[in-house]
Amino acid sequence: MPESHSGGRGFKSPRLHKKTKLKKILFIISTDDKDQIYFAKELSEKLKKKGADTMFFFMSRGVLVAKYFDGEKSSLCSRNAEEFKIKQEDLSSVNFASQYELSRMVEEADVVIPFI
Repeated sequence: MPESHSGGRGFKSPRLHKKTKLKKILFIISTDDKDQIYFAKELSEKLKKKGADTMFFFMSRGVLVAKYFDGEKSSLCSRNAEEFKIKQEDLSSVNFASQYELSRMVEEADVVIPFI
């Protein structure tokens, strides 16, 4: 069990030791803010280098940036894609899914990181 330290305002965050194994990390992207998207992409790359298995779910305005995550394990909300007129043939490497699929991804993940 990792130690915790106080990160201010009573928030407890885990302190990861070098031997802590990173497992499945789910990024939920619901923004198209370029700075947040760049950070999510960079964070994912660094975590993968440390052995994590990363996956993405895009919803709301996040579906607009799914194309920048080509080759990643990713799904997007098909309802939101329809709203923004994004077709499955435009993003063949991305799974068009439902909120039910998101709930399954959350259950499977060890860590969930939202970008809203």
